[in-house]
Formats: sequence, C-alpha cells, structure tokens
Amino acid sequence: MLNIIVFVFCIGVLIPQYCGADGIPILTRERLNKIRKECQANPATHIDDAELSRFGNGEEVDHSTLGPFLLCLNVGLGLQEPNGDFSSRFREIMSRKIAEDRMDDFMKTCGKKASDNAEEAAISLSRCINTFDTPHNPFEIS
Repeated sequence: MLNIIVFVFCIGVLIPQYCGADGIPILTRERLNKIRKECQANPATHIDDAELSRFGNGEEVDHSTLGPFLLCLNVGLGLQEPNGDFSSRFREIMSRKIAEDRMDDFMKTCGKKASDNAEEAAISLSRCINTFDTPHNPFEIS
C-alpha cells in the first residue's frame, strides 16, 4: 500500500522534479537537501551538522543520533522502509545513481540488510552507498 501511495505522490506531485516518468524517485542533491532539512526539523531525528559531516568523512560518530537521522533520510529517499528493510524499488532507485557497470558489485556489497535494528541497518547502508556513490562528503552542508 505504501508503494502505491509513494507512486501516486511521485506521479501527481513530484514529476518532473523528483521522479522519472516511470515514477521511480531520482536521487538529486536538491531532493537530498529537502529531505535532510525535514529530518533535521524533527527533534527525534535531528543530528548536529558537525557530527553528520564527520560521518560523511568516515569518522565514527554517536549512533544514537546518527541512526534515527539516516533512517529518516533513507525512508524519505525511498531506499528503506521504517523497519529498516530495503524498499521494493531500492535497486531501481540506486541504478539512477550508481554507474551501470558497478551496479552488480554495488548490490553484492550494499544490497543486503546489515542488521535487524532499523537504525543500524540505515547506518550500514548509508556508509556503503557513500563508498560507491561519491568521492566527496555527501553530508557536507551546502
């Protein structure tokens, strides 16, 4: 049911800004920043910007604040469900961001839920995506 709601939302509201013609969410910096601001505005998922930047640089940070934020972000981006499971469109969404010739390696490395704890799974997934996606810090505040 949630997938239908997200699809309808994408078709009715976000095309062409955040979804492709097929309704699959597109991971853009603008969309990431919008969802990041929404997660930061919620006291339950807020994280200090400096701490988030440290995570993006590969440093260890407090998981008690990082986990809720990354789960909020990943759910908002359509990558995970609130219980930490990957969304049914995870591969499709990521295929728009990861080079085609790296997609199989990406799925072998990042395409498995790393923990039964939703927040730990979100941390592991985000860390893995960062190794494939970009050489810069994706959490740097711009």
